[in-house]
Parts: sequence; C-alpha cells; structure tokens
Amino acid sequence: MGALSRLRLSPEGFSFEQMVSLTEFLRKRGCLHFTLSFHSSTLLAGFTPYSATPSDVDVVLGKIRSYLHYFAHEVGGRFATPTQIFEVESRRRRENAP
Repeated sequence: MGALSRLRLSPEGFSFEQMVSLTEFLRKRGCLHFTLSFHSSTLLAGFTPYSATPSDVDVVLGKIRSYLHYFAHEVGGRFATPTQIFEVESRRRRENAP
C-alpha cells in the first residue's frame, strides 16, 4: 500500500485529500465499511495538538464536513452505528451460509 499505509480516516493530522485517497484505495479492494475517527476532545480548542486554537477546530470540522459530504454524495455511502453494521453483516452471512 506504500504511502497510504500510514493513513487513517481521521481529520487529526490527515487532509481531506488523504482521506479521500485512502477511501478510494480501500473501495477498489472491496472494503465495505469505513470508520471516520477522531478524539472528541479535538472539537474543543486547546485539548489536543490537532486543535490548539479555535481556528484549528474550524479546520478539523471543515475536514469532517467535507469528508461526510464526499462519502454520502460521491461514494453513495450510508451512515450507521456499529450495532447496525453488526446486524447487517450477521444477516448477510446467514443468507450466504451454505
């Protein structure tokens, strides 16, 4: 995976473009589920290195908004809780069982 091997779907230290590149890389390899993650404390100025100032928080929120828009409108992705994903995958496995 090369340069993408150190990427995460996170606005903490990663650009919107990097998150999109990682998503496309994983989609081409059949990945069905994606997790955008960040520390909740990053949404408050001064609590993490990613959001030292209020303008840093705005940058993080902008990356989150941009990624969610991209995922919903360009990828056609849907949002779900871990429980919902578990239920869908459990049903899919039961239906595909021999």
